[in-house]
Amino acid sequence: MKKYKSNSQLPKAVFVQIDILQDNWCVAIQPENMVSSTCIIRGSWEELQCILERYKGYRIRAVYDVGDIGFWLHERLIDYGVECDVLPPSLLIP
Repeated sequence: MKKYKSNSQLPKAVFVQIDILQDNWCVAIQPENMVSSTCIIRGSWEELQCILERYKGYRIRAVYDVGDIGFWLHERLIDYGVECDVLPPSLLIP
């Protein structure tokens, strides 16, 4: 992960919430100081990666509930350079 000397060097942030459904994922995206958007994608890393590509150069922070898919998505996100938190479903308020 890239280290920054001061807050003024930080790129804009993008906050991503991933709601894991059976075959699809609901992805809510909130770029800093911009309008949020939500989309439904086929539940795969490749589909999510296509969305994240739009925000290259941004600081991306993601959250999802561990549910049935476990931690493999966390590992993919971290490897891709995304800060990621995995929470129990009870802590994610719709």
